[in-house]
Amino acid sequence: MSLQHVSSRRRAFTLVELLVVIGIIAILIAILMPALTKARNQANLVKCMSQVRQIFLACQMFAQDNKGQLPRPAIGPADNNPQAEKTCMFLQPEWGLLDYTKGVMITYMPGGPKAREEVWYCPGDLGEVTRGGGAAMSGERRNFSYSFNAQITGNPPIPNTKLAIRFAEVRAASRKILIYEEQAPNDLWCLLYDFPGAGPPARTTPVASMPNFRGDDIPSARHAGQKYGLIARDTPYGSPAWRKYGPIGKAAHGFFDGHVEVLSPDDLHANPWLFWIKADE
Repeated sequence: MSLQHVSSRRRAFTLVELLVVIGIIAILIAILMPALTKARNQANLVKCMSQVRQIFLACQMFAQDNKGQLPRPAIGPADNNPQAEKTCMFLQPEWGLLDYTKGVMITYMPGGPKAREEVWYCPGDLGEVTRGGGAAMSGERRNFSYSFNAQITGNPPIPNTKLAIRFAEVRAASRKILIYEEQAPNDLWCLLYDFPGAGPPARTTPVASMPNFRGDDIPSARHAGQKYGLIARDTPYGSPAWRKYGPIGKAAHGFFDGHVEVLSPDDLHANPWLFWIKADE
């Protein structure tokens, strides 16, 4: 056999070499995946903030045409009627579902039902089907991710034949939240705080003494990643489950002056005054 013939023969990879290559690839994937996941979460958060801003602008345009009054957020299937169609943002034929073809926001959010749903459904939504952190109800569906400060219609809410409050009634607009990014919202009416009495607690009240700040709804934490995204309504403040959710979670919230902030559930828990729109705090 000639030397030329020997040198032209192809040398195959050994099993050890293949395992080394596979191991290197696995290590690189393990290193890169967290960075890629973080980048994806950040991109979803940026888009979510833009969508919250679009919803605010639509509400603002409506108010400019209606003596400063905001449109009314739908509160369940009871608002699915011809009278509510003249005041509600969108009608709600079922809990968790909005009808993007009926309601006062149609004029201010052109592009058809699918385009409107894309604005109202967060790109980072985990598809939560929980109701209050419990088990999913049979056949439950959901096509929106945001809800509105319950105080714009009052508690108990005003009749569905009336619009919500005027922008001018809101004190310290830059410090009051209008639009919440909520965990698995089933209507557009967000009752996030459940303190007794007509107003917020005193600023001297220790946060640790306010374990039940969540009312009927749960603030989202979805933009920190899936493992931080869900919590039960009755989770004790400061518990191990809370610590994986409250301080770490991220969500976009729109304020009455139009700016959008990224806040954690802990941020909301420590500042319940963000909810009371007729208080100066």
